[in-house]
Amino acid sequence: MKKVLCIVSAVLICSISFTQVIRKVSINYSGSVQNISVLVDQNVIINFTTDGKIMDWGIENNSVYNYQEKLDRYMGRVDYYAANDNPAYSGKVKYIGRTLITYYTSSENEFWQGKLKSIGMMLFNYYDVYDDEIFRNNIKNAGAISFSWFGSIDNEGYRGKLKTLGTTAFTYFASYDDKAFKGKIKSIGSNTFTYYASFDKPGYGGAMKTGNRSSFMNGIRYLVGY
Repeated sequence: MKKVLCIVSAVLICSISFTQVIRKVSINYSGSVQNISVLVDQNVIINFTTDGKIMDWGIENNSVYNYQEKLDRYMGRVDYYAANDNPAYSGKVKYIGRTLITYYTSSENEFWQGKLKSIGMMLFNYYDVYDDEIFRNNIKNAGAISFSWFGSIDNEGYRGKLKTLGTTAFTYFASYDDKAFKGKIKSIGSNTFTYYASFDKPGYGGAMKTGNRSSFMNGIRYLVGY
């Protein structure tokens, strides 16, 4: 009997303490982050923007042909905050399955009001009003993972773009590089990219020449140009 109770308790603890993880970061050809994806329990993916707005959610579709990892509709529980809740988050999604989602209110930090505060156990904070204006709206931490961004004193080719995510570094082509690929992503960790130049054969200028559009770095999948 004690053994059965221990097993049941362990299952309950695991279901409650499921660790949310950053699963994927999507970057367009210009080098800007399109969305960040967090995996929660029941294999649900939640996509959100760099300034803390939820875009959509669903079940991972792992079809071998589905390179973009489009999401299938989640058919489980989805609850929303009521209209009479705090105006910073009234009407926004509150539960996806067993995962509670919270948001900042104006009484906590007026500059962050309405932004994601937590997804399950993963807490979020953002660069504040006193930070460089080019990235002060952006995410600073998601749980234990930190984000840094190129600032207003950096070259305009990568100004405001993601600089590091955890221990993974990002580089970009500068504004003085060939016009066909200036500002585009140059490397994500050890994954480097090259592009056809403006003087290459017609129609190829700016197209990716080398580099993996889908790569894993430190447990996170990076998609480029999808």
